[in-house]
This record gives sequence, C-alpha cells and structure tokens, in this order.
Amino acid sequence: MTKNGKLQKTLSKVLILLPNRRAQRSLSDAFVKLKGMVPTLLPQMRAIGDVSEDEIMLSGQDVHDEFINLPEVIEAQERTMLFMRLIMSRYKDFGLEKVSLSQACSLALELGGLIDTAQMYGLDWSNLKNLAPEEYAQHWQETLKFLEIITKYWPSILEERGCIDASERKNNLINIQSNIWQKQKPLQRIIVAGTTAVSPAMKNLVKTVLGLENGEVWLAGLDKELDEESFELVDETHSQYELKQLLEFLEIKRSPKSC
Repeated sequence: MTKNGKLQKTLSKVLILLPNRRAQRSLSDAFVKLKGMVPTLLPQMRAIGDVSEDEIMLSGQDVHDEFINLPEVIEAQERTMLFMRLIMSRYKDFGLEKVSLSQACSLALELGGLIDTAQMYGLDWSNLKNLAPEEYAQHWQETLKFLEIITKYWPSILEERGCIDASERKNNLINIQSNIWQKQKPLQRIIVAGTTAVSPAMKNLVKTVLGLENGEVWLAGLDKELDEESFELVDETHSQYELKQLLEFLEIKRSPKSC
C-alpha cells in the first residue's frame, strides 16, 4: 500500500463530531478543495448537535438496550398545533384578548422556542415567579398566566401521551453516547471540533471525549490574545463567554500568548 493509501485508510477511521450539519458540510467541502480531483476517503463526520438515533451508534457497539425505555418524541409541528388549539380555545384563561389564528401560531412558535432553549441550557421553570424586578411584578403575573401553557398544561399533555420534546430526546441521546464511551472506551481517534457546548449534555460529551485515549477537542475562536485579567471579567454579554464556561467545566486553563 502506498503512503497516500495508508494515510487515507487512517483518515477514514477518524471520527469528527461537529456542532451541526452546516459545519459537517463545510468540513467536507474543505477536504474536497484540499484534495481536488484526487479520490479521498474522508473521515467519519457527525453533526452531534442534530443527532439522531441512527447516528448515535457512533462507536459501532450494540446500544439497543439504551433505547428501550426512551419515550417517543413529539415533533415540533404537532407541538405548535397543540399550542395553537390551546391558545384559541382558552385565551381568556391566559390573560389574552381574543386572538387570530396567525397570532396564535406566532405565540405557539415562541413558546416552542422557549421550551427548546430551556432544554438546551438545562433550565427548569421553578424560578419563573422571581425573575421580574418588583416594579414589574404585576405585569409579570399576567405573563405567568400565559406561560402556564408550558409550565402547567404542556407537562401534563406529554405525560398523558407518554412523549417528550425533541430537544429533550436529543439531550438524552447525547447522554447515552457519553455513557457508552465512558463504559466502553473506544480506541478510535475521536475529535470534537468547533462547538461551544452550551448544553450540559454537550459539555459532558466533550469532557468524555477529552478523557479518551485518542480523544481530542478543538475549540474554534478562542481568544488567546486577551490578557488573563480581562478574560476573567468576561460575562454573558461577551462573545467568549460560552468558551470560557466550557474551559471552566473541563477544568482547563486558557494559555494566553505572552506579550
């Protein structure tokens, strides 16, 4: 086998985990541009941010038992329709004036987005009552009536149907993959690249990969020019905040370049 052939064979055994399918396509295009018309076996690439059950079998191990007790997922479109029906039929209970179908659709989509964001960051609704400053407390109480759609009614609907949101299922799948790799450490070279890992599930996956014998993590956009004192002051309004949080979770020190 030629040197190039050995390199391609080695490359094809590498698994690269990327934040989404867009990043997956971009990396594939980059390999094509680099190799031109030369036939190349690309590394395995998975968009872990858009993970599916088929793609979670990343290590080639038998993980059928891991999925047996996973509830079915309720798709975003069905969730939107259920929210619309609830809003249209009980709008007065939620402190609303009479709403049109288009308004109900818009509100339903916003509620769905709020649920997905909460799932992403691992949040719950227990502290909602205390979020608003005292001067806005009365107005916030009206808002809380509307949010009962997702804090009170939606959990009951999910329980009745034996389902979970797609965003929760995605977190479950990522956690399953982390657990598999923690128990049965693969020897395959695995690279996590380009993610800020905002969700607890993604952070755990990154930490798991970093603990593997052939695991690597490549962070995109980490500012190494910023001095340490300024980096310590980075808060949630700064573009480096999510990377800072990830480094703290991984217990890794950033290495700023010396002047």
